[in-house]
Amino acid sequence: MYDRVFCYDTSVAHPNIAILATQLYNSKFPNTTLTNEEIDWIKCGAEEEDTPTRWLNHFYDPMYNRGLKNQYLSAKDWATDSSAQRNFSLGDQSWNRALGDFANGDKEKAFKALGHVLHLIADMSVPAHTRDDIHAVPPDSYEQFVKNNWSSILPYIQSKLVFKSVSNLNEAFDNSATYSNNNFYSDSTILSSKYKIIDIVVKEKFVINGNSYYYNRSLDGEKNKYIVFVSEAELDWLSLLNKGSKPIKELDPFENGIILTDYATHLLPRAVGYSAGVIKLFLDETQKKQDVALEQNRISLLGVGNSLLGKIITGAESILNLFTSAKPAVDTAYGQTQGELSDNSLPPVTDIRTVTTEPKITPVATPSSPVAVKPLPSVNAIQEVIEQPFGSIIPPNTPVAPPQPLTPTPVAIQPIIPILPLQQPLLPIQLSNHHQPLRPTPPRRLFQLLLLIFQI
Repeated sequence: MYDRVFCYDTSVAHPNIAILATQLYNSKFPNTTLTNEEIDWIKCGAEEEDTPTRWLNHFYDPMYNRGLKNQYLSAKDWATDSSAQRNFSLGDQSWNRALGDFANGDKEKAFKALGHVLHLIADMSVPAHTRDDIHAVPPDSYEQFVKNNWSSILPYIQSKLVFKSVSNLNEAFDNSATYSNNNFYSDSTILSSKYKIIDIVVKEKFVINGNSYYYNRSLDGEKNKYIVFVSEAELDWLSLLNKGSKPIKELDPFENGIILTDYATHLLPRAVGYSAGVIKLFLDETQKKQDVALEQNRISLLGVGNSLLGKIITGAESILNLFTSAKPAVDTAYGQTQGELSDNSLPPVTDIRTVTTEPKITPVATPSSPVAVKPLPSVNAIQEVIEQPFGSIIPPNTPVAPPQPLTPTPVAIQPIIPILPLQQPLLPIQLSNHHQPLRPTPPRRLFQLLLLIFQI
């Protein structure tokens, strides 16, 4: 079945991010570990949160403090609004309901509702969700890249997992959303006037098969260098934006995702780290007396109606899927085929450090467009720094050491399972001569029609 319109990915990214977060939490707090059953409940909730049409409330623009097109609740407000959630499919799965269920001794419902909240936290690491980019047709290229390459990028993010301690739920939403909004582009917000343009701190030249290319690099709020885009004489990023009557806006012009790989290695660890911090926050809150008034019925009549609409949308996906060509196989949980995750398949969490949440940063932006999924990239050699438009960061003509492949950093903790090593370096970059945006599938056309009807 086709994946949902407004989400990381229901069957790949979200459950895996949730499971990595539980592993990170268990490694940090070995005396209060989650059981396998509790982890499975959390994973279930993380998957269910994308039930139509709950995903309309999965956006949060921290710069303007609003949700999708300012017509729906922000993800931050949605997470705690029990009354609003009652009017959607599955009813109230809010933070307060999770605490109430736990206090009433119903741990299954409590941890499933917590999984719903963790889904929202993970969405805050997606630039499209924090830059009000609806990305219905075509789907967001970054989310599609993560979905289709999960097992390949997993070793790169494992070594960067850091527990993010938060004192309240809003702090997790604000810090995570601000980071992705300020430092990365989404497909439809490249150089958008709504947000601050990302400063390029240095260009680094590298040569592949005799052709010269340039990394345009920036720094995030923690001074970590990452690639914003790639350019060269015939493939200039700014020129692509203005080519023809229909501007081409592609975050990553390469088939094998050199930029999207860099995005993922910065954004996904943050999604896991804040999710782990929210798990700790939840368990701490369960030890306090809860005094929150909740409706006796978890779902209203409007919610029942929304559930019927959701079933129609889901059914349409299944039926229309029969009239489309078969989709290529995609990575699922840790490289497995589509289905349930098993505890034995879970990889370790390594290089775990505790940090407190950082102050808000000022906004920045992120580009993208769907990519053809191929083996991930790597750079053979950086030969020289040729331009420093924002100050002399590196002296001109100074040789730069070749980039080293990302490898897990050992730390003084006992991993859950032996470290999953990186089997091979990234493959050489190849230019895509026929790099076209993903064609909208019939289900997505149906979604687009529904969105127009609802005037999103």
